[in-house]
Amino acid sequence: MVDQADKLRSLVEEKGLGKNAKITIKVLEGFYKGSYDSIIKSIENNCIVVAMPYKNDKLIPLNAGILVDIELQHRGFVKKFTAEILERRVRPVPLLYISKPDKISRAGRLKANTTKVIAVTSGKGGVGKTNIAVNLGIAFIQRGKRTVVIDADLGLANVDVILGLNPKYNLAHVIRGEAEIEEVMYKGPYGLYIIPAGSGIEQLINISQWQLTRFINSLNELEALAEVIIIDTGAGLSKTVTSFVIAADEVLVVTTPEPTSITDAYALIKVTSKKHKKNFKVIINRATSPQEAEESMHKLKMTCKKFLDIDLDYLGYILDDKTVNISVKEQVPFIIKNPKSNASRGIYRILSNLSNNEEQSCYESESFGLKEFIKKIISAIR
Repeated sequence: MVDQADKLRSLVEEKGLGKNAKITIKVLEGFYKGSYDSIIKSIENNCIVVAMPYKNDKLIPLNAGILVDIELQHRGFVKKFTAEILERRVRPVPLLYISKPDKISRAGRLKANTTKVIAVTSGKGGVGKTNIAVNLGIAFIQRGKRTVVIDADLGLANVDVILGLNPKYNLAHVIRGEAEIEEVMYKGPYGLYIIPAGSGIEQLINISQWQLTRFINSLNELEALAEVIIIDTGAGLSKTVTSFVIAADEVLVVTTPEPTSITDAYALIKVTSKKHKKNFKVIINRATSPQEAEESMHKLKMTCKKFLDIDLDYLGYILDDKTVNISVKEQVPFIIKNPKSNASRGIYRILSNLSNNEEQSCYESESFGLKEFIKKIISAIR
């Protein structure tokens, strides 16, 4: 029996349809809804390889997993079918791998964007927020998720210090047009990418419309490369911090069992929830025991429920561990320094709770992506 691949090859031979033949990709729903013209680069056994489309001089990085309508046209020959984006690659050249007519692996809702933006925040400084953001990013990488950590702690940026990096550029240079987005991406361990924000986020407050458009367009490549983006926010109740919290898909609130830390975490949740109801997820750091962590979480949870009518999710705890201090001094993340340490076990527990399961994980659910995240930040700050 002749399968669809053989039929398509026959049509290629018969009609001359092959490399550089025109193809139209129609996205029916979501952020990239619309029709995009492209060309076929090759036809493989299990897929059609096409150039990643451009529109208005912008790269359109369609996500793997979405369903699209395909129309092939060449010398009077027209073939229409529904296909699935199987994979996208940015380097060495931007390409999309599209399923054959009978090779759609699953039908279902269209994902507007699979990039998940996670804000790691706290009500006060010194609770270990940055360490958690970096080590959680590495844990995502180990699970096979392409991950970027953006240092947005404008007052005390130290993600690069923890990793022993010496960044030359930050997001401010991209906003001013002095650098491309890839020039401010610094590669850390296991392929984790770090982007130092510096004063870049502050500059977004007064950015002109044309600068904003250029900046958001420059995020296309980052959005195509990252499945998970972790934002290490500043601590406290500043407008910038609360704007990050409001804009993110997921919010992880880090606190310690100290009463002042619990109080400040409550204040952050209270202020933010007045502007936008979020599903806050709490991490108890530097606990002396699981029991202490659970008691601290219970106090915070009951207070938020009583006075704010908010249900908090408990992601887990990280025990006080000397490995963390040693790793900071050596500028090596503790999850790499000692994967079996109490702190590392805590990170893996948190990731497991955050993900829940592979089918309904935090980074598989619907999200709006980095460009919408930046727009929300600007709207909130202004």
